[in-house]
Amino acid sequence: MKTVPRAALLLLMVILLPRAGVSCKCARLSFRQAAAHYPLIFAGRLVRVIHPADQPATTVYQFVVTRTWRGARPDTITLLTDPGNCGLGMSVGLEPGKSYLLFTDPKQGLSSCHRMSSTNLPTKTQKLDKLFRRRRFQQLQT
Repeated sequence: MKTVPRAALLLLMVILLPRAGVSCKCARLSFRQAAAHYPLIFAGRLVRVIHPADQPATTVYQFVVTRTWRGARPDTITLLTDPGNCGLGMSVGLEPGKSYLLFTDPKQGLSSCHRMSSTNLPTKTQKLDKLFRRRRFQQLQT
């Protein structure tokens, strides 16, 4: 009798567990596609990381903006992680004091699907400069 419930439980786990991983699929966009897709593209230095006590699964990241290619152009930008957005939960691995290039959508919450980079920034910013000098990308700027 005990074998039937265990077998049913094992079958249920086999069916359901792979689907949990499928729920978070990020579109694999090229650099150019990402530049056309995301409404906020900026370079900045991460100055503050906050873990709100009332929202333990959320982290708040505050950046001092050094350059913006698309989106709002304030001195600082604050982005929050979304615990339900690709299972990011509390941290995306960004370190205070480091500079980053981010392609994101602030309405969605920061997630692993957004393009974030702290390496090879001069090359990537030059690539963005070149793209946004083109008429098509200039029309996409807000």
